[in-house]
Amino acid sequence: MKIHELNLNEASYPENLGMVEMFKFYQRANDEQKERMKDLLIKKQFDPAWDLLQKVLGVTLHNLH
Repeated sequence: MKIHELNLNEASYPENLGMVEMFKFYQRANDEQKERMKDLLIKKQFDPAWDLLQKVLGVTLHNLH
Protein backbone atom coordinates (compact mmCIF):
# COMPACT_ATOMS: atom_id res chain seq x y z
CA MET A 1 0.00 0.00 0.00
CA LYS A 2 1.29 3.44 -0.88
CA ILE A 3 1.26 6.29 1.66
CA HIS A 4 -1.06 8.38 -0.52
CA GLU A 5 -3.61 5.54 -0.42
CA LEU A 6 -3.79 5.42 3.36
CA ASN A 7 -6.82 6.87 5.10
CA LEU A 8 -5.19 8.39 8.18
CA ASN A 9 -7.15 10.08 10.92
CA GLU A 10 -5.92 11.68 14.09
CA ALA A 11 -7.87 13.20 16.95
CA SER A 12 -7.50 16.85 17.85
CA TYR A 13 -6.41 17.04 21.47
CA PRO A 14 -4.06 19.09 23.68
CA GLU A 15 -0.39 18.25 23.05
CA ASN A 16 -1.25 16.80 19.62
CA LEU A 17 1.79 17.11 17.34
CA GLY A 18 -0.29 17.12 14.16
CA MET A 19 1.91 14.61 12.35
CA VAL A 20 -0.96 12.92 10.52
CA GLU A 21 -2.29 16.33 9.55
CA MET A 22 1.13 17.29 8.16
CA PHE A 23 1.12 14.16 5.97
CA LYS A 24 -2.36 15.04 4.79
CA PHE A 25 -1.25 18.62 4.10
CA TYR A 26 1.46 17.45 1.72
CA GLN A 27 -1.04 15.16 -0.01
CA ARG A 28 -3.60 17.92 -0.58
CA ALA A 29 -1.63 21.17 -0.82
CA ASN A 30 -0.72 22.70 -4.15
CA ASP A 31 2.90 23.52 -5.00
CA GLU A 32 2.59 27.13 -3.81
CA GLN A 33 1.16 26.06 -0.44
CA LYS A 34 3.91 23.45 0.00
CA GLU A 35 6.58 26.04 -0.72
CA ARG A 36 4.95 28.48 1.71
CA MET A 37 4.89 25.79 4.42
CA LYS A 38 8.56 24.97 3.83
CA ASP A 39 9.48 28.66 4.09
CA LEU A 40 7.48 29.14 7.29
CA LEU A 41 9.01 26.09 8.95
CA ILE A 42 12.56 27.07 7.97
CA LYS A 43 11.95 30.51 9.49
CA LYS A 44 10.41 28.87 12.59
CA GLN A 45 7.17 30.78 12.04
CA PHE A 46 5.04 28.04 13.51
CA ASP A 47 1.81 29.94 14.13
CA PRO A 48 1.38 30.90 10.45
CA ALA A 49 2.48 27.39 9.44
CA TRP A 50 -0.25 25.75 11.55
CA ASP A 51 -2.76 28.32 10.27
CA LEU A 52 -1.88 27.33 6.70
CA LEU A 53 -2.14 23.62 7.54
CA GLN A 54 -5.57 24.09 9.12
CA LYS A 55 -6.77 26.20 6.18
CA VAL A 56 -5.70 23.63 3.58
CA LEU A 57 -7.16 20.69 5.52
CA GLY A 58 -10.25 22.45 6.85
CA VAL A 59 -9.55 21.29 10.41
CA THR A 60 -9.07 23.04 13.71
CA LEU A 61 -6.32 21.70 15.93
CA HIS A 62 -6.04 22.50 19.62
CA ASN A 63 -3.70 25.35 20.48
CA LEU A 64 -0.18 23.95 20.16
CA HIS A 65 1.40 26.29 22.72
